[in-house]
Amino acid sequence: MKNAVKASLLVGALAAQPVYADFISDDYVGSDDHGYGDVIASNADTTKFDIIGAEASLTGSFLNLSIQTNFVNHVGIYPNLTKDGLGVTLGDLFLASEWNPAGSASDGYKLDNHANGTIWQYGLVLNDRSSNNGGIASLYQLTGATNDANAILTEDVMSSGGIFRDGQETLVDLGNETAISTGISGSWSIDSTNNVLNFGVDLAGTSLLFGNEIAFHWNMTCGNDTIEGAVDVPEPATLGLLGLSLVAMFGLRRRNQKDGESA
Repeated sequence: MKNAVKASLLVGALAAQPVYADFISDDYVGSDDHGYGDVIASNADTTKFDIIGAEASLTGSFLNLSIQTNFVNHVGIYPNLTKDGLGVTLGDLFLASEWNPAGSASDGYKLDNHANGTIWQYGLVLNDRSSNNGGIASLYQLTGATNDANAILTEDVMSSGGIFRDGQETLVDLGNETAISTGISGSWSIDSTNNVLNFGVDLAGTSLLFGNEIAFHWNMTCGNDTIEGAVDVPEPATLGLLGLSLVAMFGLRRRNQKDGESA
């Protein structure tokens, strides 16, 4: 019995460990860069919007995503350039079970926008996108056939007075019936010292865990810099076989011990 318990504990501990962790560099540019390249900004503002990269890990069904961006210390800038007067704020996090950006990595996916890139299946909505601290994030399933049906785009947020990367998904459209609450709540926080925006959410019960990867898309609401990428999802069969192997190993050891005692 003790050996069986040990095997169960080892299998449980194994499954609880981070199975996949990736660092994704911000190699995504996207379309409508207006000739600026990765970051749309004047020389003085380039660092304000810059996204350096993201670290993603999947522990069981729990996704942790940490996005390194200087923007976490500039939330709410340029209220005169936004239609709602809130200024440029944090965008929601979009997720899908497969990443299919238009274009190629060599040119920064400069053909990619809401109309021809990945169809995002879920959106993690921040409870207060103007906050400098963090809070609750609610997961919505996006059931529309297009990103335009599910999301508020950057041009829907920004006024015509500024230059921004239009055509990018930035907020889940909660006013549209295609966004359906999953009842799943996550969290988000800001580490202003290290310029990091953190997301955490348990994806159990969603279709995101049935693919080979979990793709993500995030930007500030002007889209002046946008990051996309993906983290691998382990095959459930792999973990299951490994767990069975451990159980079998301890079972064999227990049988051998009994045989030795009988002799």
